Amino acid sequence: MAAIPPAHVVDYRCALEPVFSGMQPKTLIRSAAAALAALGALSVIAGLTADWSYAGQLCRHWSAHAAIAMLPGLWAFGRRPAWGVVMLLIITAGVRPWLAPAFAARAPAASGTSITVATANVLSRNQRRAEAIDRACAASPNLLCLPEVMPVDRDGLRNDPRWPHQVWASRISGLALLSSRAYRFQKIHPNDGNPFIEVVVDLDGRQVRVLAVHAASPRNVHDTRERNQELLRFAVLVTQDDKPALLLGDFNDTVADPNWTRFCAAAQVLRPAGSEPASWPSFLGPFGITIDHVVVRRLAVDPPTAVWLPGSDHRGLLTRVSLLPGDQPPASGQPLRTANGGSGAGPEWKTASFRTSAPESSETDVASGIPSSNTLTPERLSDRCER
Repeated sequence: MAAIPPAHVVDYRCALEPVFSGMQPKTLIRSAAAALAALGALSVIAGLTADWSYAGQLCRHWSAHAAIAMLPGLWAFGRRPAWGVVMLLIITAGVRPWLAPAFAARAPAASGTSITVATANVLSRNQRRAEAIDRACAASPNLLCLPEVMPVDRDGLRNDPRWPHQVWASRISGLALLSSRAYRFQKIHPNDGNPFIEVVVDLDGRQVRVLAVHAASPRNVHDTRERNQELLRFAVLVTQDDKPALLLGDFNDTVADPNWTRFCAAAQVLRPAGSEPASWPSFLGPFGITIDHVVVRRLAVDPPTAVWLPGSDHRGLLTRVSLLPGDQPPASGQPLRTANGGSGAGPEWKTASFRTSAPESSETDVASGIPSSNTLTPERLSDRCER
């Protein structure tokens, strides 16, 4: 093939010259700022529909980023009163969903006898999954939650002396919970999506319920409803008695989502103090969003630190957990107190059954006591799970 004459190349490259020839650098910058502001404004406005719209929920996760994207537009056009006021209102609307969680009550820092816990989504299709697991194991936490592990990963960890007690679930997306402490109780809860693991361990003489989770990814409306159902199911489990509870893993939700707020209120869980490190997507580093969490009920927890996981799209979290100061185990033979002060067997408890769409004979049905003072009633459960 004959070489293209240089003149043709010059003519081709100059085809767009008429479009930009009259534009000054300042005009180009203002045009780019206007485009960013427009995209950010659309995302923030869509996020305002998060209570009833799937697209709104997705946009809500990124509303703070969208608000930041509007700042160059505010700088470029903010001198015009009308534009400045409108953009300030939209930026405020984008930041507002993150302000309430930022100032919400937090768990105190761990003190006294404590355990280290970690969660690390190693990504099932990760070609460097073995390296990611090694990185997650480097700190040798007492409890290690591993979402998206594969059956082959079990062979390398089965006889690890650091975690003699292990539970592995392999349906859909694998999940493992490794522990240096013996389990008083363990159960794999089946699900329409990923199963989750429930165990009870001893911490300084107190029994603590631990849930290792990998909630459904909100890839569509159905999966989003499934995730919301799972969140409320976690809430039912941890409020069934007076045990302190630790929940960790990939929740596929951010604190700005109204469903996360409902979950925290229903489960009576608190986040660690300070700002949680962004965990997804990993290539954004600290500028991503946090969808992996460590939350506690009646426990103390330190602010988590991020752990880089080679090849994974997540960053792991590592922190320390302890009992609340002054929390003592019940005396021998004394009935366990409930959240409303009863014995757990009296009339002050209402019975609720939380059910996914699994068959009636499945273990996915969880019957548990809900205190009458709790905001999580069967009617509200049904209403919330449809959102």
